[in-house]
Amino acid sequence: SSQWRLDEIKNGIIVDSHIISTAIVAFGRAAELEGAATNICTAHESCSRLHARIAFDSNGVPWLRDLGSGNGTKVNKKSVPEKSRGKVENLKGEGSRGVIVYPADQIQFGASTRVYVLDGPQEYERGALEARNKQVALLKTLTAASASTNGTESGIIAEIKNASSSSISSTTDADAYADDPGQVPEKHRKLFERIQAKKYKQNNIQLEMQRIQSKAMSAELTSGQSSQLEKLEARDTLLAKEIEDLEATMSEKIHQASNNNVHTVAKRKKTGGSTSNYDEDIDSLYDRTSAKRSRGDQSQDKSVAETEESLIDKCIALFDRMKHKKGMMQEKEKKVKAIEEQLQSTGKDDDEYFFVNNKLELAKEEFNVASDVVRSIDKDITEIEAILKYSDSKIVVDRELMFVGSQTKHAQRRSDMNEQKLKEESS
Repeated sequence: SSQWRLDEIKNGIIVDSHIISTAIVAFGRAAELEGAATNICTAHESCSRLHARIAFDSNGVPWLRDLGSGNGTKVNKKSVPEKSRGKVENLKGEGSRGVIVYPADQIQFGASTRVYVLDGPQEYERGALEARNKQVALLKTLTAASASTNGTESGIIAEIKNASSSSISSTTDADAYADDPGQVPEKHRKLFERIQAKKYKQNNIQLEMQRIQSKAMSAELTSGQSSQLEKLEARDTLLAKEIEDLEATMSEKIHQASNNNVHTVAKRKKTGGSTSNYDEDIDSLYDRTSAKRSRGDQSQDKSVAETEESLIDKCIALFDRMKHKKGMMQEKEKKVKAIEEQLQSTGKDDDEYFFVNNKLELAKEEFNVASDVVRSIDKDITEIEAILKYSDSKIVVDRELMFVGSQTKHAQRRSDMNEQKLKEESS
């Protein structure tokens, strides 16, 4: 239960965060429950001395039970059912342990307006936990069916069992490395750190959303708060998509690595080429570029290499995209500066300061995303440049002119640009 936390919120502001590191947590005006090393005092006259408890079962699932309080316990504004109330916990049957609570659930005790928001691992979220329980039940049913046929599984049963087992245990490569970042391959470390940074930002955004949503429990949101909540929800959705895409990219890169290595060694043996480090780097770049192209056109043979002409075309297209994205990045930068000026003219005690500050953080994030895209394009251009120069040292890649081609054409383009500058200066 060390990954769980309860954020205590009063009037929309987090006043305390309680880390849950034990199997039982007690709540009340004088919360003291046998076996509960974590006791949270609910300082409100409507709360009982020993009001409620959360206990984690053997699977790590948290259960909330009202311990016979005088004014009840609510989860997401709904009172816990009668069968989940009472001081005696050794009863059998439905509700004897209480009710399951999930990450993001809001808990209230008695008539207190304080809200306790539960935060925990993603695998215990409402939909994820229910899906996992259904898969476990399905596996038990299939195992029983297999046993009833003397251990002989039909093709269909085996296929369903394999699919269910994979679904239960499957995680992205990024998730697998989350508990041990030191095991991330060096070539994928930047991508992994980028994923983790976005997850951190998403967590902060979701925390801000919870703060605003908690205000709605005691008062109607202002138009500014509602607008801010909509923006945060939109940003949360966008970040979720970005994280999903990045994790898919990382997974694909890791799974392709071994195939790329085999392909590179085979190609080197076939051509009798050098095995120097530089050649290995070029082959790696060559393979990745070819893989990117083949993913875009599954109908083509993935073993077909890029030609010099196709790489030049790709580089020109990247230059065009770079020009467009740089323009967007400059617009985002202007937006950040404008909001910074607005924030400076807004007092910290002003009601709008919180919303302007959040607006600034979102604008900065948009600028960072745009910057990441520009850097990614520049990296792709660098890779193509390395391949082109390896195949023909006379090819020129000029980022300032956004030019790729022969030295002769490059000299002509440079001359034309200088001539244009002289005309503009003389006019």
